[in-house]
Amino acid sequence: MQMTVFVGLLMSGSNLFLPGLAGPYQACISGMGWIVLWSFGSKNTLDFLIRGLLLSLPVSYVSVLGSSYATFPLSWFNIFQLLLVCYGFLNLRYIIKNYFITWFSLVVLLLLAFLPSLLFAPNMASGLKQYLHIVAFGAMIFVGVQFHGWLSPSRVSLYSRIYLLATEIMALCLVAQIAIKRLGISVGINIAMGGGREAFGGAFNDFSFASAFIATGAAAMVAQGLASTGWRLWPYLEASLLLVVSIATTARTGMAGFILGLSLWQCCHVIQKRSVTIKSLAIILPITIAAALLVIYLPNLREEALVNDSGRIESIQFAMEKIKGHEWIGFGLGVSQYKETTGVTIPHNWMVQYLVQAGIVGFAGSMIVVLALTWRAFHVPIQLQLPFLVALMCTMFIPDLINSRFFPTLCMLILMVEFPLPRVNQPPVSNGPSAIRYSCSP
Repeated sequence: MQMTVFVGLLMSGSNLFLPGLAGPYQACISGMGWIVLWSFGSKNTLDFLIRGLLLSLPVSYVSVLGSSYATFPLSWFNIFQLLLVCYGFLNLRYIIKNYFITWFSLVVLLLLAFLPSLLFAPNMASGLKQYLHIVAFGAMIFVGVQFHGWLSPSRVSLYSRIYLLATEIMALCLVAQIAIKRLGISVGINIAMGGGREAFGGAFNDFSFASAFIATGAAAMVAQGLASTGWRLWPYLEASLLLVVSIATTARTGMAGFILGLSLWQCCHVIQKRSVTIKSLAIILPITIAAALLVIYLPNLREEALVNDSGRIESIQFAMEKIKGHEWIGFGLGVSQYKETTGVTIPHNWMVQYLVQAGIVGFAGSMIVVLALTWRAFHVPIQLQLPFLVALMCTMFIPDLINSRFFPTLCMLILMVEFPLPRVNQPPVSNGPSAIRYSCSP
Protein backbone atom coordinates (compact mmCIF):
# COMPACT_ATOMS: atom_id res chain seq x y z
CA MET A 1 0.00 0.00 0.00
CA GLN A 2 2.94 2.34 0.63
CA MET A 3 3.95 2.17 -3.04
CA THR A 4 0.37 2.91 -4.05
CA VAL A 5 0.40 6.03 -1.87
CA PHE A 6 3.78 7.11 -3.30
CA VAL A 7 2.69 6.72 -6.91
CA GLY A 8 -0.60 8.53 -6.26
CA LEU A 9 1.19 11.52 -4.71
CA LEU A 10 3.80 11.54 -7.49
CA MET A 11 1.14 11.53 -10.21
CA SER A 12 -1.06 14.25 -8.76
CA GLY A 13 1.76 16.38 -7.40
CA SER A 14 3.79 16.47 -10.61
CA ASN A 15 0.76 17.31 -12.76
CA LEU A 16 -0.54 20.02 -10.42
CA PHE A 17 2.67 21.72 -9.30
CA LEU A 18 4.86 21.25 -12.38
CA PRO A 19 2.47 22.36 -15.16
CA GLY A 20 5.21 24.15 -17.07
CA LEU A 21 7.41 21.06 -17.32
CA ALA A 22 7.93 19.98 -20.92
CA GLY A 23 5.45 17.33 -21.98
CA PRO A 24 7.87 14.43 -22.57
CA TYR A 25 9.46 14.97 -19.14
CA GLN A 26 6.05 15.05 -17.47
CA ALA A 27 5.12 11.80 -19.21
CA CYS A 28 8.43 10.24 -18.12
CA ILE A 29 7.86 11.15 -14.45
CA SER A 30 4.39 9.60 -14.54
CA GLY A 31 5.66 6.61 -16.49
CA MET A 32 8.34 5.91 -13.89
CA GLY A 33 5.65 6.04 -11.22
CA TRP A 34 3.60 3.41 -13.04
CA ILE A 35 6.69 1.21 -13.42
CA VAL A 36 7.23 1.39 -9.65
CA LEU A 37 3.58 0.47 -9.08
CA TRP A 38 3.83 -2.46 -11.50
CA SER A 39 7.05 -3.73 -9.99
CA PHE A 40 6.47 -3.24 -6.26
CA GLY A 41 2.88 -2.15 -5.61
CA SER A 42 0.64 -4.64 -7.44
CA LYS A 43 0.06 -8.38 -7.37
CA ASN A 44 -0.80 -9.13 -10.99
CA THR A 45 -1.87 -7.49 -14.25
CA LEU A 46 -5.50 -6.89 -13.36
CA ASP A 47 -4.61 -5.57 -9.91
CA PHE A 48 -2.11 -3.15 -11.48
CA LEU A 49 -4.64 -1.89 -14.03
CA ILE A 50 -7.35 -1.28 -11.42
CA ARG A 51 -4.93 0.49 -9.07
CA GLY A 52 -3.67 2.60 -11.96
CA LEU A 53 -7.20 3.55 -12.99
CA LEU A 54 -8.11 4.60 -9.44
CA LEU A 55 -4.88 6.54 -8.86
CA SER A 56 -5.26 8.38 -12.17
CA LEU A 57 -8.68 9.79 -11.18
CA PRO A 58 -7.29 13.01 -9.62
CA VAL A 59 -5.50 13.82 -12.90
CA SER A 60 -8.09 12.35 -15.27
CA TYR A 61 -8.72 15.79 -16.82
CA VAL A 62 -5.02 16.37 -17.55
CA SER A 63 -3.24 14.91 -20.56
CA VAL A 64 -0.33 12.49 -20.22
CA LEU A 65 1.91 15.41 -21.18
CA GLY A 66 0.67 17.46 -18.23
CA SER A 67 -1.10 19.88 -20.58
CA SER A 68 -4.76 20.74 -20.98
CA TYR A 69 -6.97 17.80 -21.94
CA ALA A 70 -8.50 20.00 -24.66
CA THR A 71 -5.14 20.39 -26.42
CA PHE A 72 -4.13 16.72 -26.12
CA PRO A 73 -7.17 14.54 -25.25
CA LEU A 74 -5.39 11.53 -23.83
CA SER A 75 -4.99 11.10 -20.08
CA TRP A 76 -3.54 8.29 -17.99
CA PHE A 77 -7.11 7.50 -17.00
CA ASN A 78 -7.96 6.94 -20.68
CA ILE A 79 -4.92 4.71 -21.11
CA PHE A 80 -5.89 2.50 -18.17
CA GLN A 81 -9.44 2.36 -19.51
CA LEU A 82 -8.18 1.09 -22.85
CA LEU A 83 -5.81 -1.41 -21.23
CA LEU A 84 -8.61 -2.79 -19.05
CA VAL A 85 -10.89 -3.21 -22.07
CA CYS A 86 -8.13 -4.95 -24.05
CA TYR A 87 -7.33 -7.20 -21.09
CA GLY A 88 -11.01 -8.03 -20.83
CA PHE A 89 -11.18 -9.08 -24.48
CA LEU A 90 -8.13 -11.28 -24.01
CA ASN A 91 -9.96 -13.18 -21.27
CA LEU A 92 -13.46 -13.56 -22.70
CA ARG A 93 -13.39 -17.30 -22.08
CA TYR A 94 -13.77 -16.66 -18.35
CA ILE A 95 -17.12 -14.87 -18.52
CA ILE A 96 -20.16 -15.74 -16.43
CA LYS A 97 -22.50 -16.28 -19.36
CA ASN A 98 -25.92 -15.18 -18.10
CA TYR A 99 -24.54 -12.20 -16.19
CA PHE A 100 -22.50 -11.10 -19.21
CA ILE A 101 -25.37 -11.40 -21.69
CA THR A 102 -27.69 -9.34 -19.47
CA TRP A 103 -25.32 -6.43 -19.07
CA PHE A 104 -23.99 -6.64 -22.61
CA SER A 105 -27.59 -6.28 -23.82
CA LEU A 106 -28.01 -3.20 -21.63
CA VAL A 107 -24.86 -1.63 -23.07
CA VAL A 108 -26.05 -2.29 -26.63
CA LEU A 109 -29.42 -0.79 -25.70
CA LEU A 110 -27.68 2.33 -24.37
CA LEU A 111 -25.55 2.79 -27.50
CA LEU A 112 -28.51 2.23 -29.85
CA ALA A 113 -30.72 4.60 -27.83
CA PHE A 114 -28.26 7.48 -28.34
CA LEU A 115 -27.48 6.69 -31.98
CA PRO A 116 -30.42 8.64 -33.53
CA SER A 117 -29.50 11.77 -31.56
CA LEU A 118 -25.94 11.42 -32.89
CA LEU A 119 -27.04 11.03 -36.49
CA PHE A 120 -29.25 14.14 -36.25
CA ALA A 121 -26.83 16.20 -34.17
CA PRO A 122 -26.46 19.87 -35.26
CA ASN A 123 -22.69 19.41 -35.29
CA MET A 124 -21.45 15.89 -36.02
CA ALA A 125 -17.98 16.47 -34.53
CA SER A 126 -19.37 17.74 -31.24
CA GLY A 127 -22.00 14.99 -31.18
CA LEU A 128 -19.43 12.28 -31.92
CA LYS A 129 -17.24 13.52 -29.05
CA GLN A 130 -20.11 13.08 -26.59
CA TYR A 131 -21.07 9.73 -28.10
CA LEU A 132 -17.52 8.46 -27.57
CA HIS A 133 -17.94 9.24 -23.86
CA ILE A 134 -21.06 7.06 -23.89
CA VAL A 135 -19.10 4.29 -25.61
CA ALA A 136 -16.36 4.62 -22.96
CA PHE A 137 -19.00 4.31 -20.25
CA GLY A 138 -20.28 1.14 -21.91
CA ALA A 139 -16.69 -0.14 -22.01
CA MET A 140 -16.38 0.37 -18.25
CA ILE A 141 -19.53 -1.68 -17.73
CA PHE A 142 -18.03 -4.38 -19.97
CA VAL A 143 -14.86 -4.47 -17.85
CA GLY A 144 -16.88 -4.73 -14.64
CA VAL A 145 -18.97 -7.58 -16.02
CA GLN A 146 -16.02 -9.35 -17.60
CA PHE A 147 -14.16 -9.52 -14.29
CA HIS A 148 -17.22 -10.16 -12.19
CA GLY A 149 -16.24 -12.03 -9.05
CA TRP A 150 -12.81 -10.43 -8.84
CA LEU A 151 -13.87 -8.29 -5.90
CA SER A 152 -14.17 -10.69 -3.00
CA PRO A 153 -14.99 -9.10 0.38
CA SER A 154 -11.32 -8.57 1.18
CA ARG A 155 -10.68 -6.92 -2.20
CA VAL A 156 -13.73 -4.70 -1.85
CA SER A 157 -12.09 -3.32 1.28
CA LEU A 158 -8.75 -2.93 -0.51
CA TYR A 159 -9.99 -1.14 -3.61
CA SER A 160 -12.42 1.05 -1.67
CA ARG A 161 -9.40 2.20 0.39
CA ILE A 162 -7.46 2.95 -2.80
CA TYR A 163 -10.45 4.90 -4.16
CA LEU A 164 -10.57 6.78 -0.85
CA LEU A 165 -6.82 7.38 -1.18
CA ALA A 166 -7.38 8.97 -4.61
CA THR A 167 -9.93 11.39 -3.14
CA GLU A 168 -7.61 12.17 -0.22
CA ILE A 169 -4.77 12.97 -2.64
CA MET A 170 -7.14 15.16 -4.62
CA ALA A 171 -8.17 16.97 -1.41
CA LEU A 172 -4.54 17.38 -0.31
CA CYS A 173 -3.54 18.87 -3.66
CA LEU A 174 -6.53 21.21 -3.58
CA VAL A 175 -5.60 22.45 -0.09
CA ALA A 176 -2.02 23.01 -1.30
CA GLN A 177 -3.36 24.86 -4.35
CA ILE A 178 -5.43 27.22 -2.18
CA ALA A 179 -2.51 27.81 0.22
CA ILE A 180 -0.11 28.59 -2.64
CA LYS A 181 -2.67 30.93 -4.18
CA ARG A 182 -2.67 32.93 -0.92
CA LEU A 183 1.04 33.51 -1.58
CA GLY A 184 0.20 34.97 -4.97
CA ILE A 185 1.18 31.91 -7.01
CA SER A 186 -1.44 30.26 -9.20
CA VAL A 187 -1.31 26.54 -9.95
CA GLY A 188 -3.98 24.17 -11.20
CA ILE A 189 -7.46 25.21 -12.28
CA ASN A 190 -8.49 28.43 -10.53
CA ILE A 191 -11.04 31.00 -11.71
CA ALA A 192 -12.40 34.20 -10.15
CA MET A 193 -16.10 33.93 -10.95
CA GLY A 194 -17.44 37.19 -9.52
CA GLY A 195 -19.72 37.71 -6.58
CA GLY A 196 -16.77 37.18 -4.27
CA ARG A 197 -16.37 33.61 -5.51
CA GLU A 198 -12.95 32.21 -6.38
CA ALA A 199 -13.30 28.60 -7.49
CA PHE A 200 -10.58 25.96 -7.14
CA GLY A 201 -10.54 22.61 -8.94
CA GLY A 202 -7.07 21.15 -8.49
CA ALA A 203 -6.43 19.35 -11.77
CA PHE A 204 -10.20 19.08 -12.51
CA ASN A 205 -11.50 21.52 -15.11
CA ASP A 206 -14.99 21.40 -13.58
CA PHE A 207 -15.36 22.60 -9.99
CA SER A 208 -18.62 20.76 -9.43
CA PHE A 209 -17.00 17.49 -10.50
CA ALA A 210 -14.08 18.18 -8.15
CA SER A 211 -16.50 18.85 -5.30
CA ALA A 212 -18.49 15.69 -6.08
CA PHE A 213 -15.40 13.48 -6.35
CA ILE A 214 -14.13 14.53 -2.93
CA ALA A 215 -17.62 14.05 -1.48
CA THR A 216 -17.65 10.44 -2.69
CA GLY A 217 -14.41 10.00 -0.75
CA ALA A 218 -16.14 11.35 2.36
CA ALA A 219 -18.90 8.80 1.76
CA ALA A 220 -16.29 6.02 1.46
CA MET A 221 -14.82 7.15 4.77
CA VAL A 222 -18.24 7.07 6.45
CA ALA A 223 -18.79 3.61 4.98
CA GLN A 224 -15.58 2.41 6.62
CA GLY A 225 -16.88 3.65 9.94
CA LEU A 226 -20.23 1.92 9.47
CA ALA A 227 -18.58 -1.32 8.31
CA SER A 228 -16.29 -1.54 11.34
CA THR A 229 -17.31 -3.80 14.19
CA GLY A 230 -16.96 -1.21 16.95
CA TRP A 231 -17.65 2.51 17.24
CA ARG A 232 -14.84 4.69 15.87
CA LEU A 233 -14.90 8.48 15.73
CA TRP A 234 -11.96 8.95 13.31
CA PRO A 235 -13.80 7.98 10.08
CA TYR A 236 -16.42 10.66 10.74
CA LEU A 237 -13.76 13.26 11.55
CA GLU A 238 -11.87 12.54 8.32
CA ALA A 239 -15.12 12.58 6.37
CA SER A 240 -15.78 16.02 7.85
CA LEU A 241 -12.34 17.23 6.73
CA LEU A 242 -12.98 15.95 3.20
CA LEU A 243 -16.33 17.75 3.18
CA VAL A 244 -14.61 21.00 4.20
CA VAL A 245 -12.27 20.62 1.20
CA SER A 246 -15.25 19.79 -1.03
CA ILE A 247 -16.84 23.11 -0.02
CA ALA A 248 -13.49 24.88 -0.52
CA THR A 249 -13.96 24.39 -4.26
CA THR A 250 -16.92 26.83 -3.76
CA ALA A 251 -19.20 24.32 -5.51
CA ARG A 252 -22.25 23.00 -3.62
CA THR A 253 -22.70 19.86 -5.70
CA GLY A 254 -20.62 17.51 -3.57
CA MET A 255 -22.22 18.55 -0.31
CA ALA A 256 -25.75 18.32 -1.69
CA GLY A 257 -25.03 14.89 -3.20
CA PHE A 258 -23.48 13.72 0.07
CA ILE A 259 -26.52 14.68 2.13
CA LEU A 260 -29.00 13.21 -0.37
CA GLY A 261 -26.98 10.04 -0.96
CA LEU A 262 -26.59 9.21 2.71
CA SER A 263 -30.23 10.10 3.39
CA LEU A 264 -31.33 7.76 0.59
CA TRP A 265 -29.18 4.97 2.03
CA GLN A 266 -30.62 5.54 5.49
CA CYS A 267 -34.22 5.40 4.23
CA CYS A 268 -33.58 2.21 2.26
CA HIS A 269 -31.74 0.66 5.21
CA VAL A 270 -34.64 1.35 7.59
CA ILE A 271 -37.20 0.04 5.08
CA GLN A 272 -35.17 -3.12 4.47
CA LYS A 273 -34.59 -3.83 8.16
CA ARG A 274 -38.11 -2.65 9.09
CA SER A 275 -36.66 -1.12 12.20
CA VAL A 276 -34.32 1.65 13.31
CA THR A 277 -30.86 0.18 13.94
CA ILE A 278 -27.71 1.63 15.49
CA LYS A 279 -26.21 1.79 11.99
CA SER A 280 -29.12 3.79 10.58
CA LEU A 281 -28.86 6.21 13.53
CA ALA A 282 -25.07 6.55 13.20
CA ILE A 283 -25.35 7.94 9.69
CA ILE A 284 -27.30 10.92 11.03
CA LEU A 285 -23.98 12.27 12.39
CA PRO A 286 -22.23 12.86 9.02
CA ILE A 287 -25.47 14.16 7.49
CA THR A 288 -25.77 16.72 10.30
CA ILE A 289 -22.11 17.71 9.97
CA ALA A 290 -22.49 18.17 6.21
CA ALA A 291 -25.59 20.33 6.59
CA ALA A 292 -23.89 22.46 9.26
CA LEU A 293 -20.79 22.98 7.11
CA LEU A 294 -22.93 23.91 4.12
CA VAL A 295 -24.83 26.56 6.09
CA ILE A 296 -21.90 27.98 8.10
CA TYR A 297 -18.84 27.68 5.84
CA LEU A 298 -20.04 28.14 2.25
CA PRO A 299 -21.44 31.70 2.65
CA ASN A 300 -17.87 32.81 3.46
CA LEU A 301 -16.74 31.64 0.00
CA ARG A 302 -19.51 33.00 -2.23
CA GLU A 303 -21.87 35.92 -1.77
CA GLU A 304 -24.93 34.46 -3.47
CA ALA A 305 -27.63 32.90 -1.31
CA LEU A 306 -27.18 29.28 -0.29
CA VAL A 307 -30.40 28.27 -2.07
CA ASN A 308 -29.64 30.27 -5.21
CA ASP A 309 -30.04 27.87 -8.13
CA SER A 310 -27.32 29.60 -10.25
CA GLY A 311 -29.63 29.54 -13.26
CA ARG A 312 -30.29 25.78 -13.09
CA ILE A 313 -34.09 26.06 -13.02
CA GLU A 314 -34.05 28.54 -15.88
CA SER A 315 -31.90 26.23 -18.04
CA ILE A 316 -34.18 23.28 -17.24
CA GLN A 317 -37.29 25.28 -18.17
CA PHE A 318 -35.63 26.39 -21.40
CA ALA A 319 -34.68 22.78 -22.19
CA MET A 320 -38.26 21.58 -21.69
CA GLU A 321 -39.41 24.24 -24.15
CA LYS A 322 -36.62 23.37 -26.57
CA ILE A 323 -37.60 19.71 -26.76
CA LYS A 324 -41.06 20.46 -28.16
CA GLY A 325 -41.17 19.07 -31.67
CA HIS A 326 -38.14 16.85 -30.96
CA GLU A 327 -39.65 14.63 -28.29
CA TRP A 328 -38.41 11.29 -29.64
CA ILE A 329 -34.77 11.86 -30.59
CA GLY A 330 -34.15 15.23 -28.93
CA PHE A 331 -32.11 18.22 -29.97
CA GLY A 332 -29.02 16.13 -30.77
CA LEU A 333 -25.77 15.25 -29.03
CA GLY A 334 -22.95 17.71 -28.48
CA VAL A 335 -22.48 19.52 -25.16
CA SER A 336 -20.54 22.50 -26.54
CA GLN A 337 -22.78 22.71 -29.59
CA TYR A 338 -25.88 22.97 -27.40
CA LYS A 339 -24.65 26.19 -25.79
CA GLU A 340 -23.42 27.62 -29.08
CA THR A 341 -26.78 26.97 -30.72
CA THR A 342 -29.13 27.98 -27.89
CA GLY A 343 -27.02 30.47 -25.95
CA VAL A 344 -27.92 28.65 -22.72
CA THR A 345 -25.77 26.20 -20.75
CA ILE A 346 -26.80 22.58 -20.89
CA PRO A 347 -29.21 21.58 -18.08
CA HIS A 348 -27.43 20.74 -14.82
CA ASN A 349 -29.36 17.55 -14.30
CA TRP A 350 -28.46 14.33 -16.12
CA MET A 351 -32.07 13.26 -16.70
CA VAL A 352 -33.17 16.58 -18.22
CA GLN A 353 -29.92 16.78 -20.19
CA TYR A 354 -30.40 13.42 -21.87
CA LEU A 355 -34.09 14.08 -22.40
CA VAL A 356 -33.43 17.30 -24.30
CA GLN A 357 -30.39 15.96 -26.16
CA ALA A 358 -31.54 12.42 -26.98
CA GLY A 359 -35.32 12.61 -26.55
CA ILE A 360 -37.52 9.94 -25.07
CA VAL A 361 -35.50 7.19 -26.79
CA GLY A 362 -32.13 8.20 -25.33
CA PHE A 363 -33.60 9.10 -21.96
CA ALA A 364 -35.32 5.73 -21.65
CA GLY A 365 -32.13 3.85 -22.59
CA SER A 366 -30.00 5.75 -20.08
CA MET A 367 -32.63 5.45 -17.35
CA ILE A 368 -32.85 1.67 -17.73
CA VAL A 369 -29.07 1.31 -17.42
CA VAL A 370 -28.82 3.67 -14.42
CA LEU A 371 -31.70 1.90 -12.64
CA ALA A 372 -30.01 -1.47 -13.26
CA LEU A 373 -26.73 -0.13 -11.86
CA THR A 374 -28.54 1.32 -8.84
CA TRP A 375 -30.23 -2.02 -8.18
CA ARG A 376 -26.83 -3.70 -8.39
CA ALA A 377 -25.33 -1.12 -6.04
CA PHE A 378 -27.80 -2.12 -3.34
CA HIS A 379 -26.37 -5.66 -3.49
CA VAL A 380 -22.73 -4.77 -2.85
CA PRO A 381 -20.89 -3.91 0.40
CA ILE A 382 -21.46 -0.49 1.88
CA GLN A 383 -17.87 0.60 1.07
CA LEU A 384 -18.89 0.88 -2.60
CA GLN A 385 -22.60 1.42 -2.11
CA LEU A 386 -22.37 4.78 -0.32
CA PRO A 387 -19.89 6.44 -2.77
CA PHE A 388 -22.06 5.25 -5.69
CA LEU A 389 -25.24 6.73 -4.19
CA VAL A 390 -23.50 10.03 -3.44
CA ALA A 391 -22.14 10.20 -7.02
CA LEU A 392 -25.59 9.42 -8.39
CA MET A 393 -27.21 12.16 -6.30
CA CYS A 394 -24.52 14.63 -7.40
CA THR A 395 -25.56 14.10 -11.00
CA MET A 396 -28.91 15.69 -10.16
CA PHE A 397 -27.04 19.01 -10.08
CA ILE A 398 -24.40 18.59 -12.80
CA PRO A 399 -24.54 17.57 -16.47
CA ASP A 400 -22.64 14.84 -18.28
CA LEU A 401 -23.06 12.01 -15.78
CA ILE A 402 -21.22 9.59 -18.07
CA ASN A 403 -18.16 11.84 -18.47
CA SER A 404 -17.50 12.34 -14.76
CA ARG A 405 -14.71 9.69 -14.62
CA PHE A 406 -15.43 8.68 -11.02
CA PHE A 407 -19.04 7.59 -11.64
CA PRO A 408 -18.13 5.13 -14.44
CA THR A 409 -15.29 3.86 -12.24
CA LEU A 410 -17.65 3.18 -9.34
CA CYS A 411 -20.04 1.42 -11.75
CA MET A 412 -17.19 -0.81 -12.89
CA LEU A 413 -16.28 -1.70 -9.31
CA ILE A 414 -19.81 -2.60 -8.20
CA LEU A 415 -20.15 -4.88 -11.22
CA MET A 416 -16.91 -6.63 -10.25
CA VAL A 417 -18.22 -7.62 -6.83
CA GLU A 418 -18.84 -11.35 -6.59
CA PHE A 419 -22.46 -12.43 -6.80
CA PRO A 420 -23.94 -15.94 -6.33
CA LEU A 421 -24.07 -16.89 -10.00
CA PRO A 422 -22.75 -20.05 -11.73
CA ARG A 423 -19.35 -19.72 -13.40
CA VAL A 424 -18.27 -21.24 -16.69
CA ASN A 425 -14.72 -22.25 -17.60
CA GLN A 426 -13.37 -21.08 -14.26
CA PRO A 427 -9.59 -20.71 -14.62
CA PRO A 428 -7.25 -22.43 -12.20
CA VAL A 429 -6.48 -20.43 -9.07
CA SER A 430 -3.02 -18.91 -9.09
CA ASN A 431 -1.21 -16.33 -7.04
CA GLY A 432 1.33 -15.66 -9.76
CA PRO A 433 1.56 -12.38 -11.68
CA SER A 434 -0.25 -13.82 -14.70
CA ALA A 435 -3.32 -14.96 -12.76
CA ILE A 436 -6.67 -13.83 -14.13
CA ARG A 437 -8.36 -14.09 -10.76
CA TYR A 438 -7.51 -15.12 -7.27
CA SER A 439 -9.88 -17.34 -5.44
CA CYS A 440 -12.78 -15.51 -3.83
CA SER A 441 -11.61 -16.39 -0.34
CA PRO A 442 -9.90 -13.55 1.53
